[in-house]
Amino acid sequence: MSMTSTKWSSESNSVDGIWTTTVKVAETFENPDGRTQTKTRTIELDGKPTKTEINAMVESTQEPQHSDYTKHTADEFKREAVREHNTLRQTHGVPPLSLAQDLCVLAQKWADYLIDNNKQGHSSNELGENLAEKSGHSPTLDYAGCYNMLIDKANTLYG
Repeated sequence: MSMTSTKWSSESNSVDGIWTTTVKVAETFENPDGRTQTKTRTIELDGKPTKTEINAMVESTQEPQHSDYTKHTADEFKREAVREHNTLRQTHGVPPLSLAQDLCVLAQKWADYLIDNNKQGHSSNELGENLAEKSGHSPTLDYAGCYNMLIDKANTLYG
């Protein structure tokens, strides 16, 4: 299945001076047999993002078009993740991240701990981390809470 078009609309609202924005996304996919299918989703954002910021958020939360991530080695996956992060950071004029193997080791140990103990949540290492979970048939992950950390100029390392 390949994506053929993406359309979105947004609406910002203020409650007691606090702005939130709802983005409604419609993505059209073409199946191998030529039939099309449209999937819709909603993204909730804090504040009043610009069109560029909304475009970046919509693109960063799209379903991967890769056939299967399990075909990647761990090192290929890390490099691809840094590349994708840096593409998004570039749209905001933020310097690129560098891959830090020591952070990768810490992150993998924490992920293994969570899986082995059937838990979820952040570690207490105070280094900063973004966690996401996907279950069931939901087509997307909710990255909105992690977005500011992703484009923060103070962050220079990825792992």
